[in-house]
Amino acid sequence: MSASGIRFVPDYPALAILVGILAGVVPALAASPMSPDPGPETNPLGSPTAPTLLYLNRCAGNCIVHGGPDSAVNNASSLISGTRTLLGFSYGDESWNALVKCARRVYAPYLIAVTDTDPGNVPHREVMIGGTPGNLGLSSGILGIAPWACGTPLLNTIAFVFSAAHGDNIPELCWTATHESGHLIGLDHEFHQPDSMSYDALTTQFKHFTNFDSECFDQNTGQQTPCYCGVASTQNTDLRLATDLGRDRVFSDGMGEDPWELPPPSPSAPLVNRSPLSCGTRTDRATSLPLAW
Repeated sequence: MSASGIRFVPDYPALAILVGILAGVVPALAASPMSPDPGPETNPLGSPTAPTLLYLNRCAGNCIVHGGPDSAVNNASSLISGTRTLLGFSYGDESWNALVKCARRVYAPYLIAVTDTDPGNVPHREVMIGGTPGNLGLSSGILGIAPWACGTPLLNTIAFVFSAAHGDNIPELCWTATHESGHLIGLDHEFHQPDSMSYDALTTQFKHFTNFDSECFDQNTGQQTPCYCGVASTQNTDLRLATDLGRDRVFSDGMGEDPWELPPPSPSAPLVNRSPLSCGTRTDRATSLPLAW
């Protein structure tokens, strides 16, 4: 039979199935990530959604930090004066890799990339980890410090963790690193013991951000005080980060975790005695103003 003589007989049941599939696919495509950006989200304090890049800097070859307006891109900090040199993390690759892995696990439920590769000129939040507070002209006894704007997330800013004050103690270093980076995202000091933003001693492998409404405190007095310089009565770090950063649905229920455990502190590591003044971040007042990119 010639091609012109072929008759097409439609398979009506098959057509009905095809139409039904397309009816479901088209709305799904319309709601896909390729849809137009609805615009910036806001956090509970009304600020734009925080950026999602956190750089852990081991200061290999030392870090040169300049006093001035906060800028992670330009290695500048409002917390210091002049130009200072922070000595590098000195406990080797194995301990460093364990520290980075711990921080990634703490932040795993949220849409934030924790990297130890220098982002260069890409605006980011940064935690410089190394040396002593004296390297930056700060008082001894401080384990870490970050700028603070009464709960408003600070963009393109640097926090500091003084590794020599901890020794080769990865559980404590991980706690301080997540605590100080939490300040950059806008988190206050709080009482809830399992939370990274508290001061109560470690009773588990590592602290994390908790779905718990906790009261905040003034580290100078140790007394309960409203959170975010008086803006809120309590703080829920998990919900705050989920709002500001976004929730990573893959990891939010614990999926993806492996049985890895943190290495124990080195026998030569000093005993870390924490007090409210171990964190140099003054959450009773603003130490920095929020900056635009």
